[in-house]
Amino acid sequence: MTIADAVVDRLPIAVYAVNNDRFVYVNTKFAETLGYTKQEILDLASAVDIIPGGQKEIVSEILRRRAAGTLGELRYITTARRRDGTLIDAEIHASVADIESGRLAIGVATNVAPHMELSRKLNEREQYFRSLTEGISDVIFVLDPLGTVTYVSQSIREYLGGQWTDWVGRSLVDVIHPDDRERFSRALNDLVSSRSFGPEEFCMRSENGSWRDIEVVATNLLAHPQVQGLVFKVRDVTERRKIERAQLSDRLLRSQDEERRRIARQLHDTTAQNLAALRWNLSRINQSALGAEPVVRNSVDESIALADQSIMEIRTLSYLLHTPLIDVAGLLPSLRWFTRGFEERSGIKVTLDVPDDLDRLPAESETALFRIIQEALTNIQRHSGSAVAHIRLTRDQQNLRLEVVDEGIGLPIHLRDHGEALAAAGVGIAGMRQRAKELGGSMQIESQNRGTRMAVTLPIAKES
Repeated sequence: MTIADAVVDRLPIAVYAVNNDRFVYVNTKFAETLGYTKQEILDLASAVDIIPGGQKEIVSEILRRRAAGTLGELRYITTARRRDGTLIDAEIHASVADIESGRLAIGVATNVAPHMELSRKLNEREQYFRSLTEGISDVIFVLDPLGTVTYVSQSIREYLGGQWTDWVGRSLVDVIHPDDRERFSRALNDLVSSRSFGPEEFCMRSENGSWRDIEVVATNLLAHPQVQGLVFKVRDVTERRKIERAQLSDRLLRSQDEERRRIARQLHDTTAQNLAALRWNLSRINQSALGAEPVVRNSVDESIALADQSIMEIRTLSYLLHTPLIDVAGLLPSLRWFTRGFEERSGIKVTLDVPDDLDRLPAESETALFRIIQEALTNIQRHSGSAVAHIRLTRDQQNLRLEVVDEGIGLPIHLRDHGEALAAAGVGIAGMRQRAKELGGSMQIESQNRGTRMAVTLPIAKES
């Protein structure tokens, strides 16, 4: 026995060689698998007695591939007949070598009977799941205790994208948003030792990379003879949550405006009036203290001055919280009053370009525009470093367009894309965007090294 023969004979895989349709070599693994001795196989009249698949046809196919310049080997599944007459499934990798006596067909055989049985059981399990989930619009996942997907229903394509085969074998934990991952993992671990959980909501990444809000109800069916897994019913609630969040934002903005009106009214009608009464009393004291000590007279004078300043500040704050002028005279006079006061307080020169013949708008539109401009100027004062601000209002038959431009340092570079700016927006910008959206409009933000431009477009119908 040569060194090569000794090595091949001890391989844990079955190896054989056929010449002129007869076995000329088999290793020990090949003989043992089929229940023969090596010599008994070599004495057989034809290889077809063991491997029914015709070796001549296999050799012809391999040679055809070689002549065509493609891979000169063949891989196929066939049945092999054992000595006791039973058949086993075998996967054959065959190739051809030219020798002096002709062509030698060399094959490596693997018993795939256990894999075929497993595949059959998996197919049966797949069909069972498909029959259960057919017609269910929600996505059904089956996970093992570690969170690996072993089955997913066909509806995955509609909700989260991809084919079901793209999801099987993946960890569902890995596609849960990092903020929710610990909570999801904890729920998964708890489910292994309990019967069910949910409904709970998580954020999950779809195949295209977008994040979706999902509602999950899960059941432990590890002991079920056919399921043997943790069953998750997943419903995409992204659009529903968007609507609910928008409605909540609308309610919050309306509540905020109502609270501003209430506080403004309280400041104007009560606090400012009390301060006015206090100032009148101080004036009376001042008149009756003509012969008092100078320190007393000075204290009274200072108190009157403080009362005057407080009255002015309270009235200004009241008007900033809610401008009664906007209800009476409309948007244009209110903007002129506000921008003059803003210039005095901030030192920022404001240019107001508004048509003199701008008609009255619906009350909610005038309030929204006033609040958007108010917030935009506040942002310019706080963040831009600009010495000027330009406000421009234009209107056609269908839309009203507002532009607020500064000449400051601009947004940080990583936020200068419009989508990034809105995604990272703080409460102020988010509020402006929501006010525009509530009225069916939109907001755009453009920023460069020098200056930021905010544009709001609102569909406006003339108030009847």
